[in-house]
Parts: sequence; structure tokens; C-alpha cells
Amino acid sequence: MSEKRLASFIAFRMIRSSDNERISKPIVRIAMWGVAVGMALMILSLAIVKGFQSEVRNKVIGFGGHFQVVSNDDNSTHESAPIVINDSVAKKLQGIEGVAHVSKFAQKPAIAETRKGIAGVVGKGITTDYDTTFLHQSLIAGRVPILTPQPDSIPRAEIVMSEFIAKRLNVKLNERMSLYIVNGEDDIQQQTFRVVGIYKTELEEYDEKFVFVPLEYVQQFGGWGVQGQIVIDTVEIPSLAIVQPLFFGKEDAQGYWNNEQKSSARNPFLLDKNVDTTLCLITQARGVLNDTTYADITWKNNKPHWSYRNLRGSEVNYIGGYEILVRDFDQLTTLKKELWEALPYDLLLIPLVDRNPEIFSWLEMLDINVVIIVVLMVVLSIVNMTSALLILILERQNFIGSLKAMGLRNKIIYRIFIWHAASIIGKGILWGNAIGVGISLLQKYTGLIKLDPENYYVSTVPIQFDVPYILLLNAITLVVCLLAMILPSWYVATIQPASAIRKN
Repeated sequence: MSEKRLASFIAFRMIRSSDNERISKPIVRIAMWGVAVGMALMILSLAIVKGFQSEVRNKVIGFGGHFQVVSNDDNSTHESAPIVINDSVAKKLQGIEGVAHVSKFAQKPAIAETRKGIAGVVGKGITTDYDTTFLHQSLIAGRVPILTPQPDSIPRAEIVMSEFIAKRLNVKLNERMSLYIVNGEDDIQQQTFRVVGIYKTELEEYDEKFVFVPLEYVQQFGGWGVQGQIVIDTVEIPSLAIVQPLFFGKEDAQGYWNNEQKSSARNPFLLDKNVDTTLCLITQARGVLNDTTYADITWKNNKPHWSYRNLRGSEVNYIGGYEILVRDFDQLTTLKKELWEALPYDLLLIPLVDRNPEIFSWLEMLDINVVIIVVLMVVLSIVNMTSALLILILERQNFIGSLKAMGLRNKIIYRIFIWHAASIIGKGILWGNAIGVGISLLQKYTGLIKLDPENYYVSTVPIQFDVPYILLLNAITLVVCLLAMILPSWYVATIQPASAIRKN
């Protein structure tokens, strides 16, 4: 057996060294470069498709998370039905393995207006627990809003809008504009904001609509709760304080004083002079939580002094829902069941895939393109290698006859030519990896090839390397091509030693 192995090695070296003197040399090179080009195209197509899927998917997720937890009454993509804040539910969701982040949000349709333009938008309210990573990455100017509120107050009136909306409104960074939040035909709330940031994602469907503001503004102007105010007037009658209760938020809002008698708060009344007191006004309406407002009154030199507590209404207890980010997109189906089980009956879980079926269907179809390209390139490599191997065998018929005359079996001669084909395929795969990875890296770090973002959602061809897939692609190409070489190598069995030597 050792002699046959030695003979096989000598024959293999002879067949390799004789390539330079035969016409098969250019054909072998063409076959090798055919494998290299096919491998490079497969790597490029895989990197580009993975890049497209990752870029577009991350942009869509940036506007709504992987999942949204909303009210069962929520039947609109862009307008939230209010739900009561439930910290225990949020903690339960956050505790599920695979969940990366849970944050509160709310959305309301609105009208953005400046002196030079007007645009219909969706106001998205975000708060301090919101993951602003995507927003920071998408900014082309300015910053995100300051989301931290002051006690009994709300954050600064700051807004971030897309470049598309900014151009439509003809507004620039640090300029002011008005936002009208629409609750109904007869209920439109206005607030002036300062533009502190401008973003651009190249997702036209989203860039045309979304503006980001502190959540407290959507709560305050969304008409979700009631608010009671205590007005203390010391101007009309000097040295006396007239107390007047006011109610906002709902047409049927009314209240009572939470004193010993819990008297109805309908009419104004005079405060007892020089008597320090604390007033507590409870405001209520059908279908919403109550609001409690306090006024502390102290007298000095026959003059009242007062301060307020809990100035915001019961809308602070409402949000549009929760957004959930997960660590692994491929685990969405598994996590969906666990998330559903963690929710009470009155809340609904909506995967982002269901919110944007057309985009995600398009992204899934890209996988089919990769499969088609891989199949075509592997077939091309097989055809090239089959032709080259047959030519090698035909050119070496006399050599094969000599090996058979020396006693080498067909099986060993098969192995010689298979190993020779393997070396050619291996070189092609190595060169293909070098070319494919090299071009991919060049595009990744230079953005050399540009695209129309209106059609492709990105301005340059995106690249993402998936090393396990690339290694699998290499292994499949090598194995399939080698298996395909078995068939042409069988031609060796038809060669007779005597006739082959006689031809020489």
C-alpha cells in the first residue's frame, strides 16, 4: 500500500509539473478564475443582501421597536389609544430573557406650521427611558430633546424633525415652529417648539411623518385625562383671597374639595383671613382617572401667599404604550409567545413585522435572490471545472495508460485527478474570497457605489459580513464542486493501457 501511495504522489507531482507544457494550462486557469469570480460574486451578494436587510430593518425598528404593547382599542398605526402606566407590567417585560429594552411612548397626529409652510405629521412622544441610540445615529444636525422634566413641570418645548419636513416648513435649526395636536374636529391643542435637531433616515415613509417631542406634551395635549386648577384672586377685593376652581380635559369634568365635608367645588368662595390652610381639589370625569391638586396658603401681614403642588393633571398616568427592543431579531417568534403571556387581557402585542408587512416581505424576498445567485455560480464553477478536468484526462491518456501498466488501479488514478481538481478549486476559492471580501471592505468603508434612496432606502450599497454564512458558502462550494468532479474522472476507467501507450 505504501508503494501505491508513493506512486500516486509521484504521478500527482508529474501531472502538476507537466501543466506548463500543455495546451490545458490556459483552460485550467480559466476554470480556476471561473471559480474565483463565482465565489467573489456569492460573497458580494451575501454581504450586500445582509447589509440591505440589516440597514432597512434597523431603520424601521428605530421608529417603533421590535414589538409595541398598546391598548386593545388601538386601531391606528399613528394615533395611540391611551393606557394607564403599569410599572409592574414594564418590569415583567424587561425581565424576559432576550428583551433588551422597554420604554414608554405615545403618538398623535398633528399639524406642523411655520410662517413659510405647513405639514401634516405624527408627533411621537418619548421620555427619559427611551433608547435614543437610533435617533442619535440619524441626526444630521443638532441634538435630541432634553427629556428630563422639572418637578411639577414638563421638559423644554424642543422638537426633532426630519430634513424632509424641515425643508417643507422652511425651518432651520434653533428656529421656532408651532405644533397643533389634533384630538378631534373641535379639539386642537397648540404648542410652540424650538427645533433642536434634524434627522435623516432615507425611509421616505417615515421621514415625511415623524417628529419627536418630549412625551409630556403628547400627554398634556392628547385629551387623555382631566386637570383641576385652583385660582386664588387677591386683586378684586384687597386683603381677601377669592378661591375659584377650574376644570379642564373633559366636558363632564367636575370636582370637590377634599375637606371634612368633601364639599362640591362649583362656586368661588372667600378664604378665612389670617388662617393658614391647605386646599385639596379632586377633579373627576367619566372614564378617566381622577386628578388631585394642592394649594398651600399662608398669611403674612394680612396678605396671603400661596404655592401649588401636583400641577399636572391625571394625563400623567397615561401613555400610548410600550416599545420593546430585543437582542436577537431571529428570536422574534420565540419571544412573541413569552411577551403575550406577560400581558394583562386589556393590552395588545403588535410585532413590528405586522405594522410594516410590505417592507419585511421585500427584505425576505432578497434571500431568494441570494439563493439563485449561489446556485448559478456553483453551476458555473462545476461546468468550468468539469471541462478542465476532462481536458486534463484527455491530454494525459498515454500517461494514464502507463500508470495502469505499472499496476495502479483506477481508484488510485481517480484520486490523483480529484486531488488535482481540488487544488484548482481551492485556489479559485481562496482568490474568490480575497476579491469578494476586498471589494466588500472597500465599499463598506468608502461608500463608493451610490444608490437612489427613494428606491432603495439607503444612499450607498450597504455591506454586512456574516462570517458563519461565508464559511458555509466556502464549504458548500468546495464539497459540491468536488463531488461533481467524480463523474468526469470516471472516464479514466475507459482508457486501455495498450491503446493509450500505442497512441503515444
